[in-house]
Amino acid sequence: MEYKGRELVKKMRGSFVVGVTLGLVLVGLLVSPVAPVAAATATGHLSATVSDPSPVFRANEAVTATFTDSNNTPVKGLKMKATWISPGRTTTCSGVTNADGVAQCSRTVKATSGQTVHVLVRITYRRHTYKRETSFVVK
Repeated sequence: MEYKGRELVKKMRGSFVVGVTLGLVLVGLLVSPVAPVAAATATGHLSATVSDPSPVFRANEAVTATFTDSNNTPVKGLKMKATWISPGRTTTCSGVTNADGVAQCSRTVKATSGQTVHVLVRITYRRHTYKRETSFVVK
């Protein structure tokens, strides 16, 4: 706290208080720096691939998702959910991104030859859900 003549200045965390003494009355004015506040936006990139574009019935098929932030930096610890959609059947699996931003899970192929299985991958980052779809056709 500094006292300069009739003015009292007290510095406080990025703002300051200016007080002026008039006889026995202290009048205070709070002055704070004002800056526009930008809305926080989540930006990132999600990619998804399957381990085999044409697996056979009862093969083990994996989906791999990779997530990076707006600086192309991998993000660790994000939950991935994959929904596998084939004619007459929908199943899910999940994983968590590692230090490389990669998450993986797998299912046994139950679709029959010639059927297409769509895999919808979702990851939520900073309250925004990213979605990617990939697919494969059973041999």
